[in-house]
Amino acid sequence: MVVVPASAIALWGESMQEGAMGAAKNAGQRKKEFTFGLRGKAILGLGGLLLLALLATGGVAYWQSLQLAEKAAMQRALAEVASLGSQIETTVNESKHALMVIRDTPPVQAIIRSRANDGIDPLSGDKQLLWEQRLQTIFSSFITQFPQIQQLHYLDDKGNELVRVDSNHGHAYVIPASGLQNKMKRSYFKEIMQVANGEIYFSHMDLNREQGKIEEPHRAVLRIATPVFDDIGNRRGMLIINLLGQQLFAELGDGKNGIHHYVINNDGYFLYHPDAAKSFGFDLGFDYTVRNEFPLLAELLSVENEHVAYDAEDGKVEAFHKLLFDHHGFTLIAVIPDKVVFSAVRASFNPLLLSILVIILIALVLITWLVSHYIVTPVVHLAEASDKMLKGNLSFRLAEDEVRDEFRQLYQTLNAFAENQQHATERLEHEVTDKTTHLSSVVNSLVDGLITIDNLGSVKSFNPAAERIFGYAEGEVIGQNVKMLMPEPYHSEHDGYLKHFHDTGVKKVIGIGREVEGRRKDGSVFPLDLAVNAMDLNGDSAFVGIIRDITERKLAEAALQQAKDTAEKANAAKSEFLSSMSHELRTPMNAILGFAQLLESHPDEQLSEEQAECVRHILKGGNHLLQLINEVLDMARIEAGRVTVSIEAVHPRPFVDACLEMIGSMADKRGIQIHDQTSGRDLPAVRADYTRFKQVLLNLLSNAVKYNRKNGEIWLQCKPAEADMLRLSVRDSGLGIVAEKRAEVFAPFNRLGAEGSAIEGTGIGLTIAKQLVELMGGNIGFDSEPGVGSTFWVEFPLADDHHHHAAHAAATGTTAVESTAGAKGRAKTLLYVEDNPANMSLMEHIIGRMAHIELITAHNAELGLELAESKQPDLIIMDINLPGMDGFEALRHLQQDDLTNHIPVIALSANAMEKDVKRGLAAGFLRYLTKPINISEVHMALHEVLEDRQ
Repeated sequence: MVVVPASAIALWGESMQEGAMGAAKNAGQRKKEFTFGLRGKAILGLGGLLLLALLATGGVAYWQSLQLAEKAAMQRALAEVASLGSQIETTVNESKHALMVIRDTPPVQAIIRSRANDGIDPLSGDKQLLWEQRLQTIFSSFITQFPQIQQLHYLDDKGNELVRVDSNHGHAYVIPASGLQNKMKRSYFKEIMQVANGEIYFSHMDLNREQGKIEEPHRAVLRIATPVFDDIGNRRGMLIINLLGQQLFAELGDGKNGIHHYVINNDGYFLYHPDAAKSFGFDLGFDYTVRNEFPLLAELLSVENEHVAYDAEDGKVEAFHKLLFDHHGFTLIAVIPDKVVFSAVRASFNPLLLSILVIILIALVLITWLVSHYIVTPVVHLAEASDKMLKGNLSFRLAEDEVRDEFRQLYQTLNAFAENQQHATERLEHEVTDKTTHLSSVVNSLVDGLITIDNLGSVKSFNPAAERIFGYAEGEVIGQNVKMLMPEPYHSEHDGYLKHFHDTGVKKVIGIGREVEGRRKDGSVFPLDLAVNAMDLNGDSAFVGIIRDITERKLAEAALQQAKDTAEKANAAKSEFLSSMSHELRTPMNAILGFAQLLESHPDEQLSEEQAECVRHILKGGNHLLQLINEVLDMARIEAGRVTVSIEAVHPRPFVDACLEMIGSMADKRGIQIHDQTSGRDLPAVRADYTRFKQVLLNLLSNAVKYNRKNGEIWLQCKPAEADMLRLSVRDSGLGIVAEKRAEVFAPFNRLGAEGSAIEGTGIGLTIAKQLVELMGGNIGFDSEPGVGSTFWVEFPLADDHHHHAAHAAATGTTAVESTAGAKGRAKTLLYVEDNPANMSLMEHIIGRMAHIELITAHNAELGLELAESKQPDLIIMDINLPGMDGFEALRHLQQDDLTNHIPVIALSANAMEKDVKRGLAAGFLRYLTKPINISEVHMALHEVLEDRQ
């Protein structure tokens, strides 16, 4: 193909303008040279138009005659099918009337009575056989009278033929008893058995069957039947007339008068066809219907009962008329072919057509000579010149002096175009050479290797980058199979990959980037990124591959993985260190906070105001340190992925009330008013963890108090959120958060400038809250306006059911604690197993203030077991980390000893991790209390356990 650039087209346009100007200058000279110019051609064209007018006039007259003939043929065809239909309806109605007459003859009922009375008619005394002979006589007379009746038979209600007479060339033939059949399995028998008394049944027309097989030669039958009932209305059988299809369709023509007849059933199958082999396809196992032969009529049969049309495509007049008997029937079709419809018109127009043809022939000879001389020859020269130019011979020129008039201008234009195209092609060749050189430079400068192969795997190109990657020179690879660059198993399997692609078209690597291995010239194997794509080159498939050596990247990834493993080990060591530090810190904190609580609440020795203030500072600092320990451990567990949540349906109402109660005193001290806008509302249940839900909500409320203004306000709201979520929001009237600090809100140990203030905090509460909320499948966020306040909110998924849960008491966290001092009965004995003297002394002081409880102590588990057996205490409180036998082993001994397995045991340990608590409860401890102890919790536990044992 020759590509014409824009510059060439522009030059062509310029040359055409120049040619036009030259033509204008030389107009007078060329005018003298015209011997058969435009005027002569106009005369020639006018003569042609006159000839066409003559042909058109004759054609219109001929067409009108054809229309009249077509209309007459349509009327004739429609009248034909209507007349034949009327004759068939008359014949069928005669047969229907004959059946009704036979039904009312005495033998019909007499046979029923005889069959019910051992073969004797109780009314006449005649035998059944005699009555059957009488009915045979009646059948024979009707067959003789009506030639369309092919068969008459009387069946009982089981399908057995009782009487049957056939027509044999117009003569009645009585079928003997040995030839009678059972028709119970025939579809028409089942349909007749459903017909009501007095009604007539018409079957569809099909081929007659004897002994279940289609009769030979074929005989088409239409069955007319009526059920037979006895005197009391019981169905006893049926009378059936088989009408012979050949007799019904006897009046249908054979086409000698120019009309062809057809009959089809309701399903479109032919019952009568001039070609008998196309009839009864539904019975003989082939599918040939009216749609195969008359598609135009087939579309109309479902909407009209009578129609006539001219099928221009097939050249036929087609008419149909429907006959309907009960639910069955058939359609008559008459077809008149073109040669019959238009025979008279064509005969009358033959002389005229012959004259016109003679005139046309003479005119054509004259016109042919003129056109050949003045038009065809120049056009042929133009075509030959165009063909040569298309084949690349742009130096060829037409002889302009051989033609005159407009053809000379065309010759001049084409010659100018060829010259311009020749120049443009030369310019294009230079451009292609330049671009090829440029593309080659680009490919050679690529950092990635570029390799192309043919459909057999042979290398066709190998750029310098590929040479550097593989160590081969281009000449060593070109023409070789590309598998030489592959290690095993790719080397052995590569040809199979190509064959599979060519055979199936399934792409495994093509169009998909992937990491593979390559083999250098020195045999070393290295990792590489490979991207392969298929392309078509002149009808043959080829493939291009982009290759990048990723050895350095793989080394970097390995180093990164090693660093990750090191970091994970360090994180695990950190978690273990924090867990150990938690235990070590909680043990002295137990004594600090425990004795401080004893001092604060001593009933007999009231502290002075100064002493009370000092104790409050000890408790405040100790609790703050304990909170810091708990939060640091929480964050460490979350980062290590060891925090698990138990997602259940949680009802927020009791948790909200409990959290508001817990921060109430803190808010009162600062004069802060809390507006609970959820008060009195039954909040819908959400899916969350009980403990963590309360922890998150309490954190948001306590922050709203701590970071609020003095005498400020807090608003607690609850509303539905998107995606079936429930949002709880806490709004305060504090200082707000400036925009540049908002990104640091959830960062650990970042208090946004409050580190030097009097506000207590660790800076990790919100960090832990965010991680816990996300673990529970929720969302957390905030909005803030400096100088106005902040709104922190959490969202949790709504639960499927919104029922209350039996966690109300656990949510509120409040239980009445009563001293055992008022308990009636004997004093209770408490055994405390603890190796730390300070902790043991603390417990002695706590129990010393509780009447009716006697404390026994043991500094190790072995002594504790002995005291448990001998003293039989009412309750044992046991430390876990004991010297020698630990608390878990001591518990197992207590549980296995019949003397001690009834004594309840409470664990009291500095191992306060969640996994420690779960392990203790699973081992069988009744309660698991953690250090530092809360004296009220100890009182509560003692009260509940000892009260149960009274």
